[in-house]
Amino acid sequence: MTNRLVAPFVLLFALVGPASAVPITLQFSASGFPAGAPQALVTGTIVWEAASVTAPIGSLTSIDLTIDGHIYSLAEVGFLDVGGGVTTIGGIINGPNGWGPGTNDFFMFYRPTTSALDGFVYATANNLSNTFGTTNIQSSVTATHVPEPATLALLGLGIAGLVASRRRKR
Repeated sequence: MTNRLVAPFVLLFALVGPASAVPITLQFSASGFPAGAPQALVTGTIVWEAASVTAPIGSLTSIDLTIDGHIYSLAEVGFLDVGGGVTTIGGIINGPNGWGPGTNDFFMFYRPTTSALDGFVYATANNLSNTFGTTNIQSSVTATHVPEPATLALLGLGIAGLVASRRRKR
């Protein structure tokens, strides 16, 4: 009887590997833009999946960012590893590491190894001649650890073992 209870959990544990992605949340505020910038303070939150906080970005999962009235959707944002330990996150109109006057676009320099933002640049459709950049950025990066499937399988195996031992004692 015990083998029939334990076998499914052993099989589940063998088939399920460890989780490879952790949700990473970047909250930031950028200020110190030059005079005439439509928005003096830009704040936002971007969430992605990666193997760890310091690992390269795997995929973007959500964004909460509004610049000069434009609310960015996940479909408008991408990322690009530009080398030298730098990843750019930005709008895809001009590519995640480009921008152009007269477009709703932005990009930021992110360093996964230090979880730091080094620069933020944006352009707006309402301003046909200028882009606005700053290096005055406050940011925090946090990881939300999700239990791995293998851990859950081990928990299930332990519970099955307890059930089996109680039945055996009866």
